[in-house]
Amino acid sequence: MYGSATMRSFSFLLCSCVSLEVAGEAMDRSTLEAIPAGRAISISALSGFDFTSVCVLTPYQDRLRSNGIDVERANAHLDAIEYASDEGHWAFVLIKRTAIEVVVFKRSPLLDIMGQAQIDGSAALLQGKLPPGFAPSTCANTPGAALTKFVYQDRSYIVLGETP
Repeated sequence: MYGSATMRSFSFLLCSCVSLEVAGEAMDRSTLEAIPAGRAISISALSGFDFTSVCVLTPYQDRLRSNGIDVERANAHLDAIEYASDEGHWAFVLIKRTAIEVVVFKRSPLLDIMGQAQIDGSAALLQGKLPPGFAPSTCANTPGAALTKFVYQDRSYIVLGETP
């Protein structure tokens, strides 16, 4: 009845709605928007979930490409929920001991993501914008997992990383 592309889009929308509902318990949009620019904030302080690591999926990224702990388990979960990214959304993958949560966010000028590939190509842009000791990363393990934010051309970007 439905074509493969239609079902994939439907699955993504279903995944987004469920994840956004879960985000009320974990990291919500207003909490991320309130992160002060230039400060590293522990993800443990932003999330009520007990997780071992967190990874970021940027727009158009459907799978984790990191060598971090439990990445294979996380990718199997993304396959199982038929996660499909697009230009307008990004997500955190919270990897817990017994479960995995995917928290999806809609991109906007107040809340966007800068992933590792963008960071690697934008060293001059980021000069002085990241907190001292903050190491950007695609995946970060607790307890050092942190987020920072910076503003560039009237757009606020979240960056995942680790702090000492």
